[in-house]
Amino acid sequence: MPITAIIRLRAQTAGKASRSFHCLMHPVLLDRIQHVSPAMSAELHDSLAMSPFSLSPVMGLHKQRMIRANQTCWVRVGILTDALQECFVNTLEQGVWRQPIQFEEQTFQVEEILWGEQEGEAWSGYDSFEALRNGENQAERVTITIHTPLAFRRGDNFYPFPDPSLFFRNILSRWNAFSP
Repeated sequence: MPITAIIRLRAQTAGKASRSFHCLMHPVLLDRIQHVSPAMSAELHDSLAMSPFSLSPVMGLHKQRMIRANQTCWVRVGILTDALQECFVNTLEQGVWRQPIQFEEQTFQVEEILWGEQEGEAWSGYDSFEALRNGENQAERVTITIHTPLAFRRGDNFYPFPDPSLFFRNILSRWNAFSP
């Protein structure tokens, strides 16, 4: 069942975030999963297949990429398989997210993780593939607003523009790869 979570992070240190700062949650997620399932972490890392998860960049930073101590940032995690969802839940149950997160020079502590449907939180939720397929709880028209940088992999290169055909082709590919 597709499910999303919001991970809220509180900065423990201040400083300037590097240009690669937004990419740093990927290895953190794999590290946390590795604590509960080394095999799943290795599979996610080594597989050339489409990934069963998505990660937003670290959100909530100022345009100047300055981080203040005690500033709250957040990351959205989307999970598309039951096996990965089970691993993620195990990371929560075993408390591995309590460990500080080091993003280059900055240290963060997880404030909270909002898992699944949360009142007042549009970025977190869940639904079954069947409900999505049948159009339950869906509007006839959908407006898509891209809130984060978007890139598409083409071979060994990344295409860094929000091309609608690539966007919808990617969604269709993920649907075909992970839905029953």
